[in-house]
Amino acid sequence: DQYLAEVPAHEIGRLWRLASLLRSKIPVGLSTDMPFGHGDPWAAMRAAVSRKTPSGVVLNGDESVSPREALTMFLGWSDRPDRPRTVEIGEPGDLCVLSEPPAVALA
Repeated sequence: DQYLAEVPAHEIGRLWRLASLLRSKIPVGLSTDMPFGHGDPWAAMRAAVSRKTPSGVVLNGDESVSPREALTMFLGWSDRPDRPRTVEIGEPGDLCVLSEPPAVALA
């Protein structure tokens, strides 16, 4: 909402690009922006999918991605965000345990 109030209308389309970067084959990794933003990765994924501001306005809706794409963008390596990490012996541990199937959580 702050962007909509403070950024000139002709520049709004340049904000928070995501889907267009992926379409251009540019690897993208998502993050929570901690310590400057909320630390909830699910909130970051919801924002990438819905593109809604707190008041419900959709900001650059054509830059939205699917829930599966948003989750996948959290799974990459820092130097290769397009290469998902795996759970294997010797690899860094970074897990999220769900109480429901992934498809339900993503919905």
